[in-house]
Amino acid sequence: MSKKMDAGFLPVNVGSPDRLKVSRIAQILIDALGLPDTRIRYTGDARGWDGDVVKTDMDISLLQSYGWAPQFSAEDAILSQIKWLVDDYGSIDR
Repeated sequence: MSKKMDAGFLPVNVGSPDRLKVSRIAQILIDALGLPDTRIRYTGDARGWDGDVVKTDMDISLLQSYGWAPQFSAEDAILSQIKWLVDDYGSIDR
């Protein structure tokens, strides 16, 4: 990181402070895409798969210290992205 800072770059996290479970993200997708008959199937255990990150927290305090604030909640950002994808690529064919 110090090399990037010396080169004029500073890596920062951009996101929202709220957290969503993967199950909630899946349900948002199912609802937004109008797929009510879709079942969520869990495989593996609570740990996920080898190399999976169980929890992440975005530390956005550096950007906030400069007056930046997220414009969307995590849920709203997901819904916005789904809308953009459907508008550009069309709805899912069943």
